[in-house]
Amino acid sequence: MRANFSSPPLLFTRVCRLWRDAAHLTPGIWSRIYVGLPGLPAGPLNSLFTSLLQSWLVHSGSQLLTLRMHRTASDNENDPAYVRSSIANSRMLEILFAEAERWETVFGASDIFEESDSFNTPHLKTLECYSLDITKFDAPNLYRLRVIDQLMYPLEFATNPTSTNLRHLYLQNAAAGAIRSFAAMFPRLETLEVDELAPHFGPGSHSDIFPCLELISLPYYHSYHAGAYIDVFRGLQVPKLQKLTVVGEPSTSEVEGVLVGLASAVTRNIPTVDFQSSARPDTVEVQTVEALLMVALVITVRGEVVARREVAKFA
Repeated sequence: MRANFSSPPLLFTRVCRLWRDAAHLTPGIWSRIYVGLPGLPAGPLNSLFTSLLQSWLVHSGSQLLTLRMHRTASDNENDPAYVRSSIANSRMLEILFAEAERWETVFGASDIFEESDSFNTPHLKTLECYSLDITKFDAPNLYRLRVIDQLMYPLEFATNPTSTNLRHLYLQNAAAGAIRSFAAMFPRLETLEVDELAPHFGPGSHSDIFPCLELISLPYYHSYHAGAYIDVFRGLQVPKLQKLTVVGEPSTSEVEGVLVGLASAVTRNIPTVDFQSSARPDTVEVQTVEALLMVALVITVRGEVVARREVAKFA
C-alpha cells in the first residue's frame, strides 16, 4: 500500500492539528485507495501498512470506495521473504474484501480475486478483472466492465443474472465467439470495444441480437481479421447500432473484409463506419471505401466524412 505523506489526504494530516482533525472528519477524501502487492516482506512496515489501511477505511465512513489493487511479480517466489510478504498481503486483502459492499469502482486485473470465491457488491458500477473472475461478483448495478485477458474464448457463465444492467464492455483480447456469447448475458449493452480480435473456434450461434448496442469498436490490421469479422457479424441483429469503429487502415483489403462481415449481418444500413488509422482523411480515395456504402450511410476517417451514400429524391 502506498503511504505517501506528500500527497492528499495524508498530507493534510501533517499540516497542523486543525487540518488533521478536518481531514479525519471529511470521509470523501478517504474513499480512494491504492494497494500495491506484494510490497515488502513481513515486518514492522507491513504492520504499519495494515494499520494504515484499517485507519483509512475508518476515516472513509460509509462512503462508497474506489479501489486499485495491483500485485507485482517477484523475482523469486520461493524466497521466504516473498512467502512472508504474501501472508501479510493476504491480511490486507481480507480487510479490503470485508468492505466489498461499499465497492463502487474496482481495478484489480491480476490473481487478486482468486483469494475469494464470491463478492457481494451491490454498489459496484465499474470493474476491471480477468474473465474467469466475472462470475464471482454479485453486482446487479454493474455498469462498466473491463476484461483484461490474453485471449477470451466463449465462456459458460450466461446463467449469472446479476450483471444484466451492464452498459459498457471493454475486452483486451477476445475471440469472435466470446463477443456473440455476450448478447444473452448483457441485453442492455450499449458500447463494445475490443483491442485484439481472433476468429471463432468451434460451433456457435449465428442468430444473436444486441437490442441496445449503439457503438462497436473492433481492430482490423491482420489478414485473419477478415474471418473474425464474418464470425462476429454473421446473422447478427444490432437494430440500434449507430457506429462501427474500425481500428485499422482504410485500404482495399481491409474495406473488403469489413464489407463481407457487415454484409453477413441481419442489420444493414449502419449510419457510420469510422476508420481510426494513421492516414489523413484527405489522403483517402473515395473509390477505396465507397463499396462500404452498400452497408453503411457514411464512411469517415478519424471522424471526417470521406464518402456518403446519396439518397434518392422523389418528386
